[in-house]
Amino acid sequence: MASRVQRERGGVPRTAPTAAAVSGSDGSVKPSVYAAVASPGAAAVSPWQPGSIVRFFIGDGTADYPNAGMLAGNGYTFTSHAGACLSGPCNGGNGGMIGNGGGGYAGGNGGSAGWFGTGGNGGAALVAGGRGGNGGAGGLFSGSGGSGGSGGTGTVGVAGGNGGSGGPQGMLSLIGTGGSGGSGGAAGDGPAPGAGGPGGAGGGVGATGPTGPAGATGPAGPAGPTGATGEAGPAGPTGPTGPAGPGGGIGPAGPTGATGPAGPAGPTGASGSGPMAGIYLFTKTTANGLGNNQVNGVSLGNFPGSVYAAVQGGVSASTDGGASFTNSNTGLGSNQVNGVYAGDGSTVYAATLNGLGIASAGFGSLNFNNKTTANGLGSNFVFEVYASGGTIYAATGPWNGDPGGLSIAINNGGSSFTNYTTANGLGNNSVQGVYVTTVGQTTTIYAATGNGVSVSSNGGLNFVNSTTGLGSASVNGVYAVGSGNTATVYAATNGGVSKSIDGGATFTNYTTGLGSTSVSWVYAVGSTVYAGTSGGLSISKDGGQTYTNLTFGNGLGSNGVTGVTVAGGVVYVATTGGLSIGASN
Repeated sequence: MASRVQRERGGVPRTAPTAAAVSGSDGSVKPSVYAAVASPGAAAVSPWQPGSIVRFFIGDGTADYPNAGMLAGNGYTFTSHAGACLSGPCNGGNGGMIGNGGGGYAGGNGGSAGWFGTGGNGGAALVAGGRGGNGGAGGLFSGSGGSGGSGGTGTVGVAGGNGGSGGPQGMLSLIGTGGSGGSGGAAGDGPAPGAGGPGGAGGGVGATGPTGPAGATGPAGPAGPTGATGEAGPAGPTGPTGPAGPGGGIGPAGPTGATGPAGPAGPTGASGSGPMAGIYLFTKTTANGLGNNQVNGVSLGNFPGSVYAAVQGGVSASTDGGASFTNSNTGLGSNQVNGVYAGDGSTVYAATLNGLGIASAGFGSLNFNNKTTANGLGSNFVFEVYASGGTIYAATGPWNGDPGGLSIAINNGGSSFTNYTTANGLGNNSVQGVYVTTVGQTTTIYAATGNGVSVSSNGGLNFVNSTTGLGSASVNGVYAVGSGNTATVYAATNGGVSKSIDGGATFTNYTTGLGSTSVSWVYAVGSTVYAGTSGGLSISKDGGQTYTNLTFGNGLGSNGVTGVTVAGGVVYVATTGGLSIGASN
């Protein structure tokens, strides 16, 4: 499945500025694309000022150098476009180890505090329908998160923007609170007001789940890493040996006897095989060669061991299964890469803020050829890309006066696209995800839009749109198995994971066990469904009806999950804190 960045990352500190949001028909925001996109003129700035060694360690941020000194100082609060940020959203500067984060401006995020201090407030959106900036995180040990900024007022054809997420309280902080979510933008002349942003998460250390009652004398479950004498592995909610409670977090190591003490009772009793037992992920970061720890999507190539990550600095490629990466951005229209796809032949496609980059896969750096509206794209804001049999599908959204829509290039390498819009039956021109299946001679296109799931069986000439039963009309991603009216279709929405068994005509929504109902990505292998949420990676073993959630405690780079793919028993998870890799089960 193609990779992408349109996910809600409420409360997760970001390291790059954000662009204005595009609302769905229900007033919701395309989550992570708008939360992670860097606007022109708004870039992360080093606290170093030439000629001032003292300033490197101690001092408040300025308009030109928003971040405070490393040891002490407050981040700069933008109240207008100035210095390092002359246009677009301006992110507040980060505080020093002791110091408060600065406030954002024009939809920019608040700066994060260091160890002790208060996160900066997100900036109110200044553009019609824009999303308010997220509050900065509170100090690691003490401090409250900043408040989210208010959404922009709506205008004709554009709903009021959503409020920004409140910043989280420091991870280890016992003093302070998560910041309040920003207020939604007024409807104005638009169709609807925006939604208020979610409050920030609290800090502190979570309690350890109780040890489960002893089971029968079956063999130790897979969570025990050293067998009969090893320590208990991270326990799933039904794993027999994991001491963690049903939340699925890693329990403290407990010694096991010859058969291992049973964890919370698994459905198979004596066999002790819990569905989530033994899952632990290892995260790759800039230390492993990623261009940025903000990973917006992931795709596997056709060469053995090839892994591609869409990051906020380009496309990071690995030829050794994700152990190490080389980052490339030569020829891209923008270094802000929203999604990547490498599963069709030997070509790598990069969906960016300013066009669609196309490069030949190889074992070194990638050199991209950028395609834009001059080649027929609906807009240069490309949310996601998918390719099959030489046909390229680019999901675009309204941007800088261009309409957006689903743009398709057939067997021409992307030199010329035909764009399809609401005039062809799409639910909305903000197409936030695309997936394609081919069964026999039938090719079916599934488009995730800001107003439902749109399905075409004639190459995009005509779409049939449905919102019936969806958790939210704003759909962030789509995945399908089969074609026609018997296909199974999964939709990642702002209200849960919705499933259709009639080809996308009607849906049933599920939320039980999800880390968050803000779902940005969905992927399925048989009856196992993976949902990327703003609160972790949620996995279902019953076809998407109930889920168990994995979080930072299970090895995720962060709880903001922006993409998932699985191959060869290995799961690859794009997060806002790196690329997490582990064994699937």
